[in-house]
Amino acid sequence: MPLDGSQFATRAIPAAMVIARAASAGITLVGVAADDSEASSLPDHVRDAAQLLPIGADVAEAVIVDADPVAVLLEMAADPDQVLCLASHDHMPAATAILHSVGSAVLERAFRPMFVVGHAAEATATGTDVVVAVDGQHDPEPLLAVAVRWGLLFDAPLRVVTVYEPVLDDIRRPEHFTRAIGPPIDPDLYLEQVKARLDGIAVRGVELASIPDPASVAGGLSRHLAERPGMVLVVGGQHHRRIVAPGVLRELLRTVVVPVLFVPRPAEQATSVRDVAEAGVDSALNHEL
Repeated sequence: MPLDGSQFATRAIPAAMVIARAASAGITLVGVAADDSEASSLPDHVRDAAQLLPIGADVAEAVIVDADPVAVLLEMAADPDQVLCLASHDHMPAATAILHSVGSAVLERAFRPMFVVGHAAEATATGTDVVVAVDGQHDPEPLLAVAVRWGLLFDAPLRVVTVYEPVLDDIRRPEHFTRAIGPPIDPDLYLEQVKARLDGIAVRGVELASIPDPASVAGGLSRHLAERPGMVLVVGGQHHRRIVAPGVLRELLRTVVVPVLFVPRPAEQATSVRDVAEAGVDSALNHEL
């Protein structure tokens, strides 16, 4: 869990505690600074953050000084036994350069899944399942694989959701829908097709939810999760631009009440749902945050 000396960075602590407890993981609090002047107060800040964790928690502390703190964090995230859990505003690239927003730059360059906590995330959210958002326009396999992996680690059920624009079916193509957002077929039928990919997978259960929203993917997801929080929301990145197009992730981090498990793009050798299920929990990412 990266810390930069700001109070905002500590917003990720409650989420990190929940994730670590559920996944039997340890937590490493990492103070990251670009130079010695920025690093002078970081050891105290890291120690103060450690005091916010429960007594007896498996916690390590570190301070790293590097001219490129984003590269340092991405290198740490490349370790298959670690996953980043950070708080981020997710600024636009121009604002990132001006504000030196490390979290936003990490998201921009990310290549492995990471947990992101935004402004609206609540430590009191009481969700018990892993929510995965699929868009009906891209292959859902990479997102499902990540959701299944964490569902197995958390011993939690899955909730597969899709946001769709409510429109009438096409006049000349019955049961086909021309939508700005959502699947081109009936959303409930689409979700049943997605659920079929999970047949025989040893998760605790799979629930489906189609969410009508005339204008906004992020708005539909945020409203749904405000009514029914989950443990985490799994969303796609660069290969799922309908889910996380420029601006959508930023809106989610401002409004969604649960941590976001951001999947930037498929790995070079993408893992399938079946691969994850056959590998089981022991090979899942469950050692350290």
